[in-house]
Amino acid sequence: KKLAFHTFTYDSSTAKLDASIKIVELENEQVKNTEKQVALTLRPEFHWSPDGKALTYINRQGIDNLWNLSIEDRKETPITDFNSGSISNFVWSQD
Repeated sequence: KKLAFHTFTYDSSTAKLDASIKIVELENEQVKNTEKQVALTLRPEFHWSPDGKALTYINRQGIDNLWNLSIEDRKETPITDFNSGSISNFVWSQD
């Protein structure tokens, strides 16, 4: 199993907060190792894609739409193409 979460690093010399997403491997409910750390500006509204190969997130640049971010190559791919409205939350079904 894998776990993805936001992490922040504060640089006091520049007063800058750097956000990234860490992906860690879990074994027996313990962190085995850090698999990847990706410097991103994703909001905390992301979920694993059903195939476990991407993080699905809400892209809020313009009209809200769902996008996938590939864990392997960091390629971003749109899933929806809404032309109005906003997304407040989303979840994948388990089927």
